[in-house]
Amino acid sequence: MKLKNGQINNDIIGRDFGSALTNMSSDFSYFKKPKSLALGEFFDFHPHQLHLTHPFKSSKVFLGKNNIQRRWLTYDEHSEKLFCSVCLAFSSERNIFIDGFNTWSHVYQRVQEHEIIKSHNLSSEAFLNYSSKKTIDYRLFSEHLHKKKIEVTKNRNILQRVIDVIKLIGKRGLSYRGHRNEGADSLNDSTLDHGNFLDILLLLKKYDVVLSEHIDSITKNASVNHKKGKGKGGGASLIFISKTTVNMVIDSISYLMKKSISDEIRDAVMFSVQLDTTQDISVQDQCSIILRYVNYKGIQERLLAVITVQQSTGKSFSDMFQGVLADNGLDVMKCIGNATDGAANMQGQFNGFSAWLEKSTPNQMELSVCPHMSFALIDLSPFMLFLFLSLQSGRGGNQIALCLMQAINSGHLSFYKRHLTVWSDNCAGQLKNRMLLFLCIWLVANGTFDTIEHTFFISGYSYSASDRDFATIEKRA
Repeated sequence: MKLKNGQINNDIIGRDFGSALTNMSSDFSYFKKPKSLALGEFFDFHPHQLHLTHPFKSSKVFLGKNNIQRRWLTYDEHSEKLFCSVCLAFSSERNIFIDGFNTWSHVYQRVQEHEIIKSHNLSSEAFLNYSSKKTIDYRLFSEHLHKKKIEVTKNRNILQRVIDVIKLIGKRGLSYRGHRNEGADSLNDSTLDHGNFLDILLLLKKYDVVLSEHIDSITKNASVNHKKGKGKGGGASLIFISKTTVNMVIDSISYLMKKSISDEIRDAVMFSVQLDTTQDISVQDQCSIILRYVNYKGIQERLLAVITVQQSTGKSFSDMFQGVLADNGLDVMKCIGNATDGAANMQGQFNGFSAWLEKSTPNQMELSVCPHMSFALIDLSPFMLFLFLSLQSGRGGNQIALCLMQAINSGHLSFYKRHLTVWSDNCAGQLKNRMLLFLCIWLVANGTFDTIEHTFFISGYSYSASDRDFATIEKRA
């Protein structure tokens, strides 16, 4: 119900409270939950709204957006409390407006909050169903609820588009945010770099009416607030494009993905784990937990978690892994195997990760993975790959040099191949050390090759597919 000049409907406000009390039953209380047979008498009395300036202003409490009267809100002048008449009549849950609200320092905020809670909305719908056979005076209450439903539908449409953009950016492995120009007041400047997330939204805005209206609105509000010195954001309104919203959506997607993976693993009954660590851009060790299992689709490999490593002992890795399983509702007893590198904290006989894990789930099958212990010689015909296990030969610079010499002396090199190219990662213990350098110098000096080129991968690009996810996830989170 829209009111003129911000005044509350006098038919309701001017209602004589004394005459109403005279007509009510002696054992009937209008501010307690009524019996179903007394709902007619109850709503004949409510809403009871008086012209007040203390302890609150009637014009602010009893009027909502666009001067629509809050017909659900009623005031008991004897107890000096505010009540929600529809929640009193129909709600099965307790709230502050059922018991009576009188904390006046926050009254306007609490009234607004009460309007959007689920129990109040359900009670409002119950009231409309009850009053469908009543007079037009009751049906006027539906105006506010109808506008609220329109607003909820609009917000859901906006949020759906935001979620789709976030999913697209994640699928393509792009960064979400830029370094600057993320303020809502700058979105109307298309020459600025706002980051992938905001720029994609601004592109869609050109072809989407819902996004266009929403972004234009928050940009306008932000510009006004910025001129008034209230910051560059969208104020107290819902904008759905802030970093907080993005993080919440990512967390929700993460939860749903983990739940889906966990459900598949429980159906598969048994699984194995691969554990590995690497440093991210902030030089923090990140541990990936990858689970493998078999279902009707075939062999599956899923990244379940990436955890910042606090301690690098075998026991801490075991506790961390079992904690991740517990968080996702998985039974560690169903883990039948583990694959790690050959480090002491992983494969140590007494205090390695495998040893500690075997105490919780015996009869584990253990596999040591050595991804950097292989060499490929470029320009060989045919192409050959030489591989050895570090558990048998060790993993120092001497062993790597020996592996390279065995490859060179294998007889597969053609006599006219005078240039050797070696590609490797930056591991100092095995590859980027004096032993490999001296070997290359010696091979050129004795005439085995005219030139030798040892090329190291750019840091961060020499890891396996799961390793590369560490820094990416850390940056996006």
